[in-house]
Amino acid sequence: MAVSSNAEPQAASPVEPWRAELEEQIAAQESWGDEQDTEIAAILLKMLLSFPERGYLSTLEASLRIGADYWAKFLPSSKDPLNKPYMMADKGWPMYLGGVYDAIFCQSWLLRYDDPRQDCLVRLLVDLQNLPKVTYQSWGGEYHAYHNDSVFVSMSDENWNAKFASDRPEPKDPEAKKDFILTCDEWVNFSSFLARYHGSKAYKPWDSHLKYPSVDIELALEDPLPSGKLGECRLLVASNWFIHAGKLIYEDMKEANTEKWGLSRWSRWTEKIQEILKTGGQTDEVTSNLQAALDSIMSIATEKIEIK
Repeated sequence: MAVSSNAEPQAASPVEPWRAELEEQIAAQESWGDEQDTEIAAILLKMLLSFPERGYLSTLEASLRIGADYWAKFLPSSKDPLNKPYMMADKGWPMYLGGVYDAIFCQSWLLRYDDPRQDCLVRLLVDLQNLPKVTYQSWGGEYHAYHNDSVFVSMSDENWNAKFASDRPEPKDPEAKKDFILTCDEWVNFSSFLARYHGSKAYKPWDSHLKYPSVDIELALEDPLPSGKLGECRLLVASNWFIHAGKLIYEDMKEANTEKWGLSRWSRWTEKIQEILKTGGQTDEVTSNLQAALDSIMSIATEKIEIK
């Protein structure tokens, strides 16, 4: 005899934003049928779903699949013989790399800053650099894909410059405030990714390489700190730079040793974090991140920094 139930069916759990974005990209890429020129979204989705269970084997496999994706899908793509990537001087590398990095950057905005899959994205960049070097010509220069290509640098700058005006006031309108809070959260996520990248083996210095922490730590620890979500956002961003790339920043400041970029400024930052922690009033999340940042600072500095 069948047993009936009056219980209402449970609503399906909402798909996480990072996964929804990748599934949307997959659908768009597959809609091209035989002309599909990349499977990057599907590769990233499989990698992120298998992490951390399979550890960094998932990133290694993804890097190999991306390496094959260029040769098997992208290079022979396009029905127009004159527009096939292999007919171009740069073999289409800047365009392909732009697609790969865009997908990675997009995920860095959507994955929460303390999600271990943020490390997964960075480790993928490390594994891509371990692929056999491929040389291409672009803008009169010679580049190696994933090693010294200018595409990652330019896209990193574009993302950092354009995404979030972190000096604007928090809006009062409820809908605008909702969007603002989401943008703050995404900015923390993206900044954590940048910090993790700078602190990793994938990192290759460039001219403006430490502009990001210089500006964002200054906003949090030198400028007047706004109340509410914006203040929390700034403190979380600064904390993540110290946690994930503090050693790099410290050593660069020690070498430069100028008033604007030297150990005297590092000490002022340290004192400000100590002051904020001593004063209290921050959320538990902000406080724990500031404490982790201070712990990182104390473990890094070889010069004596007095704890007040």
